[in-house]
Amino acid sequence: MAAGLALPSQGVVTAMAKQLQMSRGQLLRMGARLSLFPLLALTVVAGLLMGPSSARAASGRVLTAAPGASWALGGALRSATTSNVLYHGGPVMAGEMQVYAIFLEPAGSFVSSKFNMLIKRYFRDVGDSGLYANNGQYADTSGQAPAGAELAGTFVDRSAYPSTPVLQDSDIRNEVTHAMSVEGWTPGITHLFFVYTALNESICVAFFGSCSPPFGSMCGYHFGFRTPGGVVLYAGMPYAGNSLAQCYGLSVSPNRDVTADAEVNLTSHEQMESVTDPEASGWFGPGGLTDEIADKCLGVFGPLNAKGGDVYFKGHPYILQEEWDNAVSGCVLTGP
Repeated sequence: MAAGLALPSQGVVTAMAKQLQMSRGQLLRMGARLSLFPLLALTVVAGLLMGPSSARAASGRVLTAAPGASWALGGALRSATTSNVLYHGGPVMAGEMQVYAIFLEPAGSFVSSKFNMLIKRYFRDVGDSGLYANNGQYADTSGQAPAGAELAGTFVDRSAYPSTPVLQDSDIRNEVTHAMSVEGWTPGITHLFFVYTALNESICVAFFGSCSPPFGSMCGYHFGFRTPGGVVLYAGMPYAGNSLAQCYGLSVSPNRDVTADAEVNLTSHEQMESVTDPEASGWFGPGGLTDEIADKCLGVFGPLNAKGGDVYFKGHPYILQEEWDNAVSGCVLTGP
């Protein structure tokens, strides 16, 4: 459990539960079938019980805080500040991050033509980039800092969704556990598991009291849970094409697949926050856990190059939001 964080008060839980009931009612009126899930507070969540719902259920307990999310442009309450991020004494993903990409794409589902390829290519390219090097200033108590990233494995799951058109965070955790079991992957503080869903499937996350489009304004998030084998850190990645207007806001596509380019940008947001604040006790600003290094630069891009991107990694163009650099107290594409 992350040090220094308390469970929300009963009053906070009750008030947010009422908010969730309203959101759930709206979803039901739109034809979605949701089972009631426990609500966790946004910045100092839970450890409230989130029981397994299937044979793939993740063992262990959730962390005591929700590290962060990527919100729709202008679509969520945020507390990002223009102050530098501060260190809160917890771990970072020191050394080399191991990334695992899980594509939850049942038979008959749809993703754009370059979706899987571009995400995998980004993970192979980003670890040696100036953008990732910006994380090197955010060290832990021992002075160890992030120093690169690599794609360690991929998994495509063609099984039917546990529910449709809405998945819950517990479904995402269960999918991570399933992929780890099938592929023999192991947990660890430097391991990050991304779960991507297909067109027209939404994800609802209780501790944010929100869902991804079209039912809400959450475009991606990162979280974790503990197991006897170690902490499992993961990111839930709804399909950006469900609402490009909310989750991208641009028309440019350096790789001629606007949905794939948008998803890579969201992926970068969650990756950079996870490496610097994996357990909600690392680096974030005075605004709290919605003030991580990517939150501060949401929607901030650099000048476009000839391909329509703002960076080249290993000769490949991408359009990625900038990240906070304490050295200049601002957003950058290369740092520190």
